[in-house]
Amino acid sequence: MKRLRKYSVPILMLAVFETIAITLWLTKNNIFYLFNFSYIGLSLALGTFLFIRQHKYARRIVQLMVGLYMLIYLGIISRENMQIEGFW
Repeated sequence: MKRLRKYSVPILMLAVFETIAITLWLTKNNIFYLFNFSYIGLSLALGTFLFIRQHKYARRIVQLMVGLYMLIYLGIISRENMQIEGFW
C-alpha cells in the first residue's frame, strides 16, 4: 500500500488529464481533444513517475515527448505558426 501511495501523484495527474480529454471529446465531438490531452497527460505522468524513481533523464524524456508532439503534430501536420527554438 505504501508503494502505491508513492505513485499517487502521477496516477492522479493522468486521471485528471484523461477526465478532461474524455469530457471535451464527448461534449465538443472532436477527437482532437482526446488525443491532445491524453498524450500530454501521459507524458507528464510518465515524467513524474520516472522522477519519483530517480531516473536520470526523466525531465529530458518529457521535454522530448512534448517537443516532438509540438513539432510533428502542431508544426508539420496542423501547420501552426510556431517558433522552433523553444522546443528543446
